[in-house]
Amino acid sequence: MTDYTIDWPEYRASLPVETVSPQRYDAVAGAWRDCDNAQAGDSPDALRVISFNTWFKDFRRDLRDPALVDLLRQCNADLVLLQEVTEELFEQLLDATWVRDSYAVVRSPFSRSSIPKHGLMLLSRWPIACATAYPLPTHMGRRLLVAEVTIGSAVLVAATTHLESMDNAPIRAEQLAFI
Repeated sequence: MTDYTIDWPEYRASLPVETVSPQRYDAVAGAWRDCDNAQAGDSPDALRVISFNTWFKDFRRDLRDPALVDLLRQCNADLVLLQEVTEELFEQLLDATWVRDSYAVVRSPFSRSSIPKHGLMLLSRWPIACATAYPLPTHMGRRLLVAEVTIGSAVLVAATTHLESMDNAPIRAEQLAFI
């Protein structure tokens, strides 16, 4: 694997593999808390998954973010895999009653002051046993967010990522090979 230098501020040349704590909303405490990894119930007959690049740009964000939160609610997905989630969108999702009532949540670590100011997020109706953020070969601080989701007696491995953008096909190919 080629050793790429990350050109974006606040990213180290070698990002660490990070364990990410899944959280569920605790209505009694009124706060998001680390999950207890409880067992799931029966297996479903079908599983609805949605993946969406939310676009981190500020253009019409005041209209786009609330519309996206409502669209995701309407999709009624069991797994929601999101890319380019800004801190503002993340907060809107955590504040949404339908997310609080039904989903466990994980996101890849990202900093409000970093460039780009966005990251990955995964929502699951099923318990998330564990989640990990893996660094990818990158110039842009890209990661792969992987979660083990317990569905009945099975474990489903779900993942989301945002591959290198712009004119970076060779790096995207290497990222796919790594994944």
